Amino acid sequence: MIFSRSRFYGNYSPVAQPHYHAWDFYAADLDGTNIRQLTDESFYNASRISVSPDGKSMTVMTEDLDTPQKIAIYSLDHAERSARVLRPRVPGHEKIYNCPNFMPDGKSILFLAATEGWRYYDYDVYRMDLETSAVERLTKKNGYATDLRVFADGKTAAFLKWRSDRHGTPVESFLYLLDLQSRNISLMKVNGLN
Repeated sequence: MIFSRSRFYGNYSPVAQPHYHAWDFYAADLDGTNIRQLTDESFYNASRISVSPDGKSMTVMTEDLDTPQKIAIYSLDHAERSARVLRPRVPGHEKIYNCPNFMPDGKSILFLAATEGWRYYDYDVYRMDLETSAVERLTKKNGYATDLRVFADGKTAAFLKWRSDRHGTPVESFLYLLDLQSRNISLMKVNGLN
């Protein structure tokens, strides 16, 4: 199993709310033994990981205090190897990435990236070919979106779109499905939660 661990809970600003920082990733056998450290970078922030189909690497979005966000691919077999750093070119003036996911063929990743929207940012879904670094935009005008995950068959992805209040604070999420071939997005109605 692979897990993350934070070594600091707090903030670096007198006005910011405290949250977890100083993240690193570890692997262990399923019985909790043979713990080994995969990263030693004490990230300011990190996303959930996605493990490659062959189980030999993982991808994650990381952020440090003094550097912009990046998508990184780490070897799980050779923790001493340097990570492959990806900063895909997407439209927009800031590079904000999140939720990288290996596609089932292991040849590309899906991720969310922020672009300038009508009032705030749109978090759209992109695909990046890992061999050529070509980037393809799969959605437009999602608004604030999070928690992208790719289905095991590689045909569909799911993510949350958020509705914000008049102050721009996300207050309610809706689950959407993205057909990766047609690029059609549909609301997935979930019953029985209220």
